[in-house]
Amino acid sequence: MCVQVVLTAGDSGAPPPAEPGLAPAAETSSIPRLPASELSYARFCLEFMEPNAPVLVEGATEGWRAAVDWVTPCGAIDFDFLRQHFGHAQVMVTDAARCECQQQQQQQQQEEEEEEMRASSTLLTPGPLWYCKDWHLAAFDPQYQAYHCPSFFDDWLNELYDAREQPQPQHDVRTADYRFVYLGAKGTSTSLHSDVLRSFSWSANVVGCKLWRLLPPQARSHIVTVVQHPGDAIFVPSGWWHTVENVDDCISINHNWLNGHNVHWTWALLRLERRQAEEGIEDCRELCRQDRPSPFFRKLGHFGRGR
Repeated sequence: MCVQVVLTAGDSGAPPPAEPGLAPAAETSSIPRLPASELSYARFCLEFMEPNAPVLVEGATEGWRAAVDWVTPCGAIDFDFLRQHFGHAQVMVTDAARCECQQQQQQQQQEEEEEEMRASSTLLTPGPLWYCKDWHLAAFDPQYQAYHCPSFFDDWLNELYDAREQPQPQHDVRTADYRFVYLGAKGTSTSLHSDVLRSFSWSANVVGCKLWRLLPPQARSHIVTVVQHPGDAIFVPSGWWHTVENVDDCISINHNWLNGHNVHWTWALLRLERRQAEEGIEDCRELCRQDRPSPFFRKLGHFGRGR
């Protein structure tokens, strides 16, 4: 089963709607590209985190164990190594082929002339195209040390998780950290979303190339396209909507994270969602009061007496 989750980035929880007469979004490739060796923490703060602007960091995976162990001599994913060392891991996967089919059907459901084509397409539907997402490798096998977080990605969120020192059950795919491995075949993709908690994110390609399309929070007609190569890490700022397509068979390492430059985004989101929750229960608030029992529970209490 394919489950698609769209994570809230704006007050409405959805991308801003197109305005009447708005021109099609223009695409550019204006994101800066910098070698990791030239990017200091101070520069990253001033030029990217503080203004909430994306950047592609080249050579970010240099020295990573994953960049050696997970890659064959010809540059492909070393599935033999992964099976040998992590074959017992339980991971969550989505059927990317099924997701894409569902999206296309939703877009065409208003067009009557497509009904017959969709009805007959079941005989031609390809098999599953599995995409392993959100594999919590760092929590699952902390001793392996597949990578080290680049120093300029100042990560409070996962440091808090580590400080709690709560080991996860060996075969439990649910965990509370925000560090993931993504493993997908050519053609798999992630649909339009912005990241959880309005966090920053970074994603480093170990094998393969990805095509990113990013939409700034306040820009409705400007899409930034980025081709990410092996060894590149992309910084996605808070509130930036994006889609990602695997141009090749890909494996990547990803973090969602917070620090002093974007924690106000998260605070605003939590306040908004609390206000929405309060408004959602306004009609039954009296039933939730703790200073007196509700009529319903009083009746149940009387019902039980004398028996």
